[in-house]
Order: sequence, then C-alpha cells, then structure tokens
Amino acid sequence: MEDVQEPVKKSRWVVVLLWLVPAWLLISAGAGIWMYFQAKKDQERKQSVKFAKAVSAKSIADDLNKLAKVIGPRNPAVNEGIGLTRAVSWIEGNIGPSNTGYTVKQIPGPSQWPILHADLRGTDENAPALWVVCAYDTPADASPGEIRDATAVVAQIAATQAIAGQSFPATVHFVFLPHGNETRSGSAPFDRPKGDEASRKAASDREKACLDKLTTLVREAGPTSSILVLRNFSAGQFVSISTPDTTNHVLSIVPSSFGTLSSDHDDEMPVNALYQAGLPAVRVSSSAAEEADEDPLTPICGQLVELIRRLASKK
Repeated sequence: MEDVQEPVKKSRWVVVLLWLVPAWLLISAGAGIWMYFQAKKDQERKQSVKFAKAVSAKSIADDLNKLAKVIGPRNPAVNEGIGLTRAVSWIEGNIGPSNTGYTVKQIPGPSQWPILHADLRGTDENAPALWVVCAYDTPADASPGEIRDATAVVAQIAATQAIAGQSFPATVHFVFLPHGNETRSGSAPFDRPKGDEASRKAASDREKACLDKLTTLVREAGPTSSILVLRNFSAGQFVSISTPDTTNHVLSIVPSSFGTLSSDHDDEMPVNALYQAGLPAVRVSSSAAEEADEDPLTPICGQLVELIRRLASKK
C-alpha cells in the first residue's frame, strides 16, 4: 500500500507548489511595486524639503499673513481700492532696493493702480527671457483673510528673494498685475462675479487691458522662452504646470520630482489670452494634495524657485 500512496502524496505537493509559486510571485511583485512608489514618494518629499531651503518658511508665513489679513481684500469696489494701494507699497517695499535690491518700475495700468515690473538681468543677451507673472488683486466678494489670491503673490516675492544676486544666462522678469482675479467669484470657482453686468464688464476690460500691456512689455523686451503665470497655490504639495503651448520649454523639465503636468487650462483667461497673442504662456498652480501638510506653501515656493532656476539656466 505504501508504494501506491507515495506517488499520490508527491503529486499533491506538486499541485500545492504549482499554486504557491505563482501566488508568491504575484505577492512579491505587488510588494515590490508598492515599495517602489513609496520610495519615490519619500524621494519627492526629500526633494521638496531640499528646494524649500531656498526660501524662508517664516518669511513666507509673515508675508501671507500681511497680504491676506493685514492688507486684506484688494479690489476697486472694496473700500475704494485701498487694499490695492497698500499692496503696491507693500510689494515695492518687499522687493525694492532697501530690502531685496530690485529696481521696481511702475507701469501705468488701466486704472489708478500700476503694473509693477522688476528684473534680474542675464549674462547672455541672446538668451530668451523668462517671465514670472501674478495678479495682486482679489475678487470683489473675497472673504477677509482669504489666502487663495495671496499665495501666488507671496510665492513670486519668495522667488525674487531666493534668486536675488544670482547669475543666469537668461534675464528673469517679475511682473505684478493689478487686475487678474476680479473677473471670478471669491466664494466658488464657477459662480458669477459680484456686481451687475456693467461692473462685471468693467472688471473684464481691466483684466484684458492689463494683459494687453503685458503682451506689449514682453514683445518689446525681445525673445521669450516662457511666461509663468502664477495662480492658486493654496492647496497641494507640488507645482502643477498646464499650457496649450505644446512646444514650451517648460515641458522638457516637468514632470519631475518637483512638478506635475495638467491639461486643465481651459478656464484660464490670462494663459489663453497670452497664448492666443502668440506668447509662450504657462499656468503654474498647485496640484491636489494626497496628504495634508502643515505648511504646504513653503515647499511649493521652493519648487517654483528651482523651476525658475532651471528655465533661466536653459537646462
């Protein structure tokens, strides 16, 4: 009987092994993939920390508090636009000769508030320039202390401070527009802006006039590699890039450890208007966060600085 049962037992073990080996391979492969993506995520976080060292977390927090809460709403229809007036003085004081060292030019805007322009001159006159642009206004119905429309301004100021005194082949231009956010609602992304039809048209006209002046400014300066239009950095962990310009130099750099690509640019009037004018415009905002960070803006500012450095260095 033993001679008959032995082959049966062996065949059962063969069947068990035939099941276990593929199962083990699947489990180990799944574990390997999970470990790979965890390692990649940890690496991205380390990269964010490294880039964040280029900027000051305390300075960013202070600037965000001053612009969003102390200066507050910045719209022509709110307190006769006093917030816009205060924002102009605050931006100039922050990046001007006495602090960061830039010469800040005031270019007349479509209303009483100016377009602010500062630049870091490049070493190669033939290198196409890089432009970094944000709007320092808010929608008319923005809540006091709302940080959404302050984040781009604070990030741009952090970038000017981080690269001040450095040398790049390309000239880096920084532009602050007085109108760029009032054509949307502050309460919800797709709500109609506050006010009647006439006030909404006036807001749209101001924004278009600002973009027209920016277009003229860029063209008069000469060849341009990219125009980074900074938008909302209030939620996310990494900078997010989107552009209708499929040949833009920024696409050769992102995605990377400090950026993601997005196709969501259809509702962006500044980017689309500049692109339709024949300029290489790119929207820069923040991607959705998988995990909430205590201080998401500082690493994003660091990533923005690294993106600017690579573009200005033609890397």
